[in-house]
Amino acid sequence: MKMAVFRYISAATAAYCLAISAPTLAQSAGPCGTRACNSITDGPAAARLQLAWDALATTTEQRNKMIEIVKEQTVNGATLWDATASKYFEWRANIMGYDPAPPASRLISSATDWSAMKKVVEDHIRSHLIDPGSADFRWPYGFVFTTYKPTIFSAKVTGWFICGAVNAKNRMGGYAGETPFVVIQDNDEILFSDMGTIAKISCEKSASNMPPPQPQLHAR
Repeated sequence: MKMAVFRYISAATAAYCLAISAPTLAQSAGPCGTRACNSITDGPAAARLQLAWDALATTTEQRNKMIEIVKEQTVNGATLWDATASKYFEWRANIMGYDPAPPASRLISSATDWSAMKKVVEDHIRSHLIDPGSADFRWPYGFVFTTYKPTIFSAKVTGWFICGAVNAKNRMGGYAGETPFVVIQDNDEILFSDMGTIAKISCEKSASNMPPPQPQLHAR
């Protein structure tokens, strides 16, 4: 899994210079050949910005905001990527309710026990079911480390975010149909969970930014 994550980061940053079909962050924000163009591969903050720039869910307004912040943080051709990323993702999390590109350090350090994380989620969801033993889980997406704001009135939560669905037997002994769930955990601690409306809206809203499920999520 660690190798795959490195390939993902490398592909995103390498695509910056190719610019086959669309302008990249650096090309749109400054003249090519300057420090602002070349330093996109210099560190995790720049790579994280590029991942967000390339995301299909990122709108023109959001890219324009990114360009605006890059210009603010670029002096004599040198861009302060850490400050740029901090300002941009704080702004975007406030308007979207979740962070579209997790810190690269957490992506790259993903020698993670996905099976153990899956078990933490399943155990938690089962604890809210009438018949825990009948639970049948579906995992359309994988875990991603992010900052999430469940509702406009709630505080932000940072951890491993996962969307899924569960079907289990009701009091009558029949399967009730799938119920969506969203869980955020970190270090085996559940930081937030929901089964129902918030989960359904959150999963639909973040679907285009979610990674495919890790193979361990489909293991029985």
